[in-house]
Amino acid sequence: MASGSSVPERHGRFSAVRRGQPTRRHSIQGRPCGIVVAGHRGQAATPTVAPAELPGRASVSTRSTPSPGARLAPKAGDRHPGDHRLQRSRVILYWAVRLAGLARWLPLRLSYFLGDVIATLAWWCWRGPRTAAIDNMQRVLGHGAAARRAARYSFLNYARYVVDFLRAPKLKPEEVITKVHFDQWDAIDAAFAEGKGVIFILMHFGNWDMGGAVLAARGYPLNVIADIFGNDRANEIVVRARQVRGMKVIPSDRAAAGIVRAMRRNEALAILIDTPIENGGVEISFFGERTLVPAGPARIALRTGARVIPVALPRASGTSDQLIAMADFDVRITRTGDDERDVVALTQRIFAAHERFIRAYPDQWYIFRRMWPARSPAATREPALAPER
Repeated sequence: MASGSSVPERHGRFSAVRRGQPTRRHSIQGRPCGIVVAGHRGQAATPTVAPAELPGRASVSTRSTPSPGARLAPKAGDRHPGDHRLQRSRVILYWAVRLAGLARWLPLRLSYFLGDVIATLAWWCWRGPRTAAIDNMQRVLGHGAAARRAARYSFLNYARYVVDFLRAPKLKPEEVITKVHFDQWDAIDAAFAEGKGVIFILMHFGNWDMGGAVLAARGYPLNVIADIFGNDRANEIVVRARQVRGMKVIPSDRAAAGIVRAMRRNEALAILIDTPIENGGVEISFFGERTLVPAGPARIALRTGARVIPVALPRASGTSDQLIAMADFDVRITRTGDDERDVVALTQRIFAAHERFIRAYPDQWYIFRRMWPARSPAATREPALAPER
């Protein structure tokens, strides 16, 4: 099969949202993607710490998880008008972490149900992420009820991603392989045959972590750059889950040198690129609007000669843990001699590929902060929270 961009066809524009379901069942098709890092088969991976990409960041600590009434609550003398919203958010996060351990042992659908409950509470209590998600979906789907429904379902699908992440460590390698449907491992191998490393570019979309689990199950070592997020217990859960799956982490404070070494070893690197920034990136067009995005992945690829492959793993349906792999193997540019121009061109190609992925499954894009510059106050005002239909 020829390499190229592979996005499973969907019937009708955003049919999942119109039907009122978080995701829709699809035939299993699409191209493979090596979601977190890949290298030479048969090499042993070095398990290290890799925190998940969950909301909030903090330093790792060995302190035990506090009760909702302890560290999570602000002191009486420190309260201000927004404290009640912050407290609600922290209590929801606390109980999300407390219930997380159950996800490994409960039946899958029951785990998803509990995740849906937590996600629904988060949707109603976390106004900032909710407003940002709605704004982002309006850029994808236009103004109207569909954008708000897609934003709400992205909360639900994110909770199901977390459930799958927590259940993955107990899966046997052969079980992991059966959950992710690839049809072009030969295209991945051909990318490594070029000998300069491979950079898999992801977004907070579908279940990006399961791609790493699949690569580990097939004998590839994994490299990933990850930050630390808030809540000690959540850190422990994420660290343990990724250690079990054999991911190798490049510390963020030594990322540049670690990435170059990985490329020289002809390994692969996974980078999440949907992080909006205020300065220091490059300006590209995404869903027809200009925004600043990280330039790092393109700079790394152009400096090292590594192959760039945008990838995504959407869920096949709302209540299934089966995933469809999508990848674009044709993201290349002709060097012009102008490094900055080449960085912009390659970054634009990367985002164009992800735009196709998101259009196919918009409610599986978990972007809870503004991806584009804010519009005028009238345009960015959050819609009234009318009952869902």
